[in-house]
Amino acid sequence: MENLTIASLNVHNNYRKLNVELPHHLAQIIRENDIDVFCAQEMTMEYRDVLRKELDNYSFNGLARCGNSQQRGNELCAVITKLPKVSVKTKWLSDTPDIVGSRFFYSWCPRIMTSVITESGLEIINLHLDNILSYTRKRQLEVLSSILKEDLRKHRPRIITGDFNTLEYLADGGKTKFGNIKYFEDFKDEMKEYGLKHLEIRGGTIKFFGRERIVDHMFVPESWEVTSAELKDTEVSDHKMILTKVKMPY
Repeated sequence: MENLTIASLNVHNNYRKLNVELPHHLAQIIRENDIDVFCAQEMTMEYRDVLRKELDNYSFNGLARCGNSQQRGNELCAVITKLPKVSVKTKWLSDTPDIVGSRFFYSWCPRIMTSVITESGLEIINLHLDNILSYTRKRQLEVLSSILKEDLRKHRPRIITGDFNTLEYLADGGKTKFGNIKYFEDFKDEMKEYGLKHLEIRGGTIKFFGRERIVDHMFVPESWEVTSAELKDTEVSDHKMILTKVKMPY
């Protein structure tokens, strides 16, 4: 069995001048944990460029929300990996997934997913959903579902991770007024049909309006043995990082 270390973190774009110490510190975290697959949300191109100089043995994959624009809100869902790859694509979570910058009418901004397929056939999907409306998040997950259905290899091994912005989930199990969580529970059930399991990790990934909430998630193949799964405070973001170690049966 092959060991794999996977991490996901919203690196937090605060729309200010980049503090270059942050990507330097993140590079150190990636090296110290020997991370094979690192999925970053809200990564600006400037942040990526600094990090890429630190991690020259990794490939950096994915397009930004609005193409090559240098505006600070133009963020990547970057898949950063040491694994050899055969394909990379970015899709927009909208009615027109192949059109750069497209979005649903009610989406606060264009939302994207990056897909990388490795030489072994593993697909890594990194995404960031809308932060305002659960209705929009539901629509965006439906786009992802339609993309998965296009793959003739239904039970391809996959990692699906990112910032799902599920503000409805409170880490302490309390109730929230943000709406129904059925759309995400339905998505978790659907992923079981693809042979994927949702990692249930104790604790919240961000504090929002004074409450710890679970907005970041990770799905891995049911056949994989998860040897550890934890949340880590990296001090480079307002989110906690999901850090997972698995054994793959191939």
